[in-house]
Amino acid sequence: MVSSDEEAGLVKKDAPTDGKDPLDPKNDPDLVTNGGKFQSKVAILQVTWRFPVDPDPLNILALIYGYLPFVVPVVFFVDMLVEWRFIAFYGLVTSAVVTLLNEVIFKPILKQPRPEGSANRKFNDKTGKWEMKPGMPSGHVANAATTMVWCLLEVALRGPGFDDQPFLTTKILLLIIVCMGPVPWARIHNQDHSLAQCTVAGIMGIVAGVTAYLIRVTYFPLGVGQEWCYQSLCLIGGKPWDPFVDGPQAGSEVVTAAAITTTLAQASLTIKPKLHCNAQQNEALARMSSKPRLPISQPL
Repeated sequence: MVSSDEEAGLVKKDAPTDGKDPLDPKNDPDLVTNGGKFQSKVAILQVTWRFPVDPDPLNILALIYGYLPFVVPVVFFVDMLVEWRFIAFYGLVTSAVVTLLNEVIFKPILKQPRPEGSANRKFNDKTGKWEMKPGMPSGHVANAATTMVWCLLEVALRGPGFDDQPFLTTKILLLIIVCMGPVPWARIHNQDHSLAQCTVAGIMGIVAGVTAYLIRVTYFPLGVGQEWCYQSLCLIGGKPWDPFVDGPQAGSEVVTAAAITTTLAQASLTIKPKLHCNAQQNEALARMSSKPRLPISQPL
C-alpha cells in the first residue's frame, strides 16, 4: 500500500534505504565510485562539468553555449570602454537588471530545484543535508532570450534595413540567433535546468527584450552624433553596424553641415590675418604695376 507521504510526493519512491544522502556529491550516480563513468563532477559558473570530459560534439557544444550568456555582457562592456557607445552600455544594464530580477526575486520565491543531474548543489546547514540549488527560471536562458529579442528588434526595425542593406541585415540577424538561440537546449542537455525552467525563462526573456527595446527607442534615441553625458563622461550614439553601411546614415546630414560650417569658419579666421598682414605688400605691388613697362627688346 502506498503511504500518504509517497502520494503527496514528499518522499521519493526510489529513495535509497541505506541512509545515504542521494544529493550528496559523493553519492552522485555519474561518478565511477557509484557505477558511473566520470571521475569528478563540478559546477563552474553554474555550468556542470564532468571529468574526463565527454568528447561527444553535442556535449562540447552544450558546454560552450552554457557560457555565451556570460560572454555577451563582457562584449558589451569591452565595446563600451573601447568605442564609448551608449548602446553597449544599455545592453550591459539590461543584462544586469534581468540577472538581478531573476536571482534576487524569482528564484528565491519559486524555490524550484534543478535536475539532480546537475552539479549545482549546496549544503543546507539547517537540515544537515545537501540540496539542489533553485533553477526556476533559468538565469542563462532569461539573459540569452532578453538579449536575443532586444537585438533582433534593434536590427530588424532600427538596423541597416532590408531595403537598403538586406544582406548585412540578414547576416546580423542570423548571427544573433545562432549565438543565443541554442542556449535553452544547452541547459537542458547538460541537465542544469528542466524544460519547464527554460520555458518560463524564455517567456520572461521575450517580455524583457520587447520592453528593453521599447524603452530604448522611446527615451534613448541613438542618432549619429547623439551624445549621452554624465558630468564629464559621455557616451556616443550610433549603432555597431554603422561603419559597414554605405551611404549617409540617419542624422549624418546634420553632422556634415556642422562640419562644413566649422571648417569654413576656421578657414576664414586663418585667411583674414594673412590679408591684413599683406596689405602693405599688396599696395606696393599695385604701385609697381602702374609704372610704365619697358619693351621686351629694350635693354635694361
